Amino acid sequence: QLFAVNNNTNRRSIYKIANGSATQVDHLPDEQLTGLGRPIFTETEVYLIIAGGLNIQKVKLNNLQSSRLLGDPPLSTHVSANSSRLLANDSFLDKTKVRFSGVFQGTVDTSGMETWGVGNDDDGGFFTAEARPDNVVAIAENTNEIFVWGVDNVQVFVPDSSLIFAPAATREFGTIAPYSIIKKDQEFFWLDQYRRIVYSDGRTFQNIEKPIKSQLEALTNPSDCFGFRV
Repeated sequence: QLFAVNNNTNRRSIYKIANGSATQVDHLPDEQLTGLGRPIFTETEVYLIIAGGLNIQKVKLNNLQSSRLLGDPPLSTHVSANSSRLLANDSFLDKTKVRFSGVFQGTVDTSGMETWGVGNDDDGGFFTAEARPDNVVAIAENTNEIFVWGVDNVQVFVPDSSLIFAPAATREFGTIAPYSIIKKDQEFFWLDQYRRIVYSDGRTFQNIEKPIKSQLEALTNPSDCFGFRV
């Protein structure tokens, strides 16, 4: 299924794209995506979850019903699903933390995704990207791990039986463009703080900027960069 979000206000309509046409799935204000950030999508067995800078939105895939994600999740620009939990950055209050939801059980019990406690247990919690003092500007997952970007570094976290999510690696390649991140299999491409296009699995890095280095250096607002893979 293909979904899209329009870009006209800070309350944006959500559409399903099929057979060459767009069908709007929201009709009331609480059914629209809020915020001015580019939409970031993640999918569970039951819901499409969307972050756009403010309230996180959920769209039920079987009937296309859109509603706010409840349980007091953070106002967020980025959201991911990993290890039967949702994870989101806090884009307003504590920008150094990644919050995570309670555990949800596939199609059987989805209530955990709307439980956002702070106790680091089955009811949710948080972890801090503290290898270097730096605000979290983006998160993404590659099935096995969670990547957490700041401006000056990227940290990799893995599911852990005692800590819920434990740090696994840190590298000094952050990003000045939170929407430039592109997933390719288990690796990511992004525009780093030095205006380089880097390609990494979180451990090794390749710098692939050379063919467009002059264009990257000439960017007036590199933080506006966004990336996608077709």
